[in-house]
Amino acid sequence: MPATGAIARTSVNVRSHAVSRLASVFHAIVLLFIALIAAPLVSQIPTAVIAGLLLGTSYRILNPVSIMESLRTTRAEAATLVVTAISTVAIDLIWGMAIGIVLHMILARYSKKPQAI
Repeated sequence: MPATGAIARTSVNVRSHAVSRLASVFHAIVLLFIALIAAPLVSQIPTAVIAGLLLGTSYRILNPVSIMESLRTTRAEAATLVVTAISTVAIDLIWGMAIGIVLHMILARYSKKPQAI
């Protein structure tokens, strides 16, 4: 999914101390090389290895402090975080995001206090 690639690319650039847009261009060129030239080799990588790489990258991107803050703010925030995480793992990334967005919209709609005019 493109959004995930953008987050991973940004994470790689931050960890590499990249400061210019040229880093993203270089990263894109390397990925193009891998896709065009090394595709037969990359296709031999077991899915479990790729899953491990994705889990490792996700763990480095994860910020436990912000997760704990979200869990402590309101019940609606905590419910949205937990339901989104579980549905993403159990179902699919796209469905997990959709469920999380819809749940947040529902909880935000019904948790708003009426404003005095």
